[in-house]
Amino acid sequence: MILEQIQSQIEKEENRGLLRRIDEYPATQDIRGSSNRTSFGNFTDFYSNDYLGLTTDADLQTKYLDALNKLDAPLLGASGVRTTSGNTAFHNVLERRIAKFHGGESALLFNSGFDANYGVFSSVPRAEDIVLFDDLVHTSVREGIKASRASRKIAFKHNDSADAARILKELVNIEGVAKGSTNVFLSVETLYSMDGDMAPLALLAAKLKEHLPKGNGYLILDEAHATGMFGTKSQGVANLLGLEQSCFIQMHTYSKAPGTCGAAVICPKLVRTYLINFAKSFRYSTSQPAINLLAISTVYDFFESGAAVPRAARAFQVARTLHRLLRERGYTLTNMGNPTYIIGLLLKEPRALAAKLELRGFIVTPVTFPVVPRNADRLRICIHANNTIVQAKELVQCIEDIQGKAHL
Repeated sequence: MILEQIQSQIEKEENRGLLRRIDEYPATQDIRGSSNRTSFGNFTDFYSNDYLGLTTDADLQTKYLDALNKLDAPLLGASGVRTTSGNTAFHNVLERRIAKFHGGESALLFNSGFDANYGVFSSVPRAEDIVLFDDLVHTSVREGIKASRASRKIAFKHNDSADAARILKELVNIEGVAKGSTNVFLSVETLYSMDGDMAPLALLAAKLKEHLPKGNGYLILDEAHATGMFGTKSQGVANLLGLEQSCFIQMHTYSKAPGTCGAAVICPKLVRTYLINFAKSFRYSTSQPAINLLAISTVYDFFESGAAVPRAARAFQVARTLHRLLRERGYTLTNMGNPTYIIGLLLKEPRALAAKLELRGFIVTPVTFPVVPRNADRLRICIHANNTIVQAKELVQCIEDIQGKAHL
């Protein structure tokens, strides 16, 4: 019976054009052994989150393997959770390094960004507390908020600091908020992965202080798609804007620009202790083994050297060109203002265009409901440090050849 019910649900998703698969991509080409992530054989990558091109960087791999050969630690498994046999000096040293790099008091490693966000939001807010979040914040945050004890969970319009301020002003009418005994947590992503736009962080931080002068307003940042791409040495947007000390919590993942896996929560020491004890996604997950920790450490070596900064600059340069060319041809983009390395091209049939572009050698991601809102389907174009302006021009020309000068 259950298998028939599951099959029925799968068929419904397939009939709606929403069924997802985990095929090798591109399906027609073996991409293993590529030395340049932006070029899979005859395919050019405009779809992955490997913004700095580090996943297959030969020099970085050599440094990692050299360090691996010298590492005196069990490599293949951690053997347990951090509170039992799964903790090592490597974990502790790396977390202190991460905290210092991101301007925080302490850090706690999680196995993924989803685990980190879920762990924070499901455990930190108390029953009398309030969570205010951007309407387009990541699913991991939403799921954590759903599981939290918070009495009120309120979305504000995407990237609308005025709407956030309006809600904050209304919340002050609640006695606990006015007195400072009720906490208000404000959650945003610094860079949104589907629209490619950035949160108005300075304004939001200012509004939080203005409307909650008792100090019971707490800014929580998801830097997942910004880590490695902004800041003096790639620390993220909070560093770029000088807001590290205004953040209660920063969440950084290592699976996007850093090119590896895992995540870290940057937070006060007391919060770290609290998460160790009450964040279920941490407490009940086997810790990362030494091979993962070493990969993260190797990436921080790269960041601290300053080598990521010019790479990020190259990605932005190509992104500005691609963004300008698409706008000149009349296309509607999710972010018509200052471009980032994520560009959403709004279309009625993004899957069809993506399939045709693959035939011409370009890999791009079609994104449809329910990942994005209804009537907001798009082609998600990701630009990387190893992409070139020539490739950007060729991609736009192919889109124009297939779609015409502007979609209708």
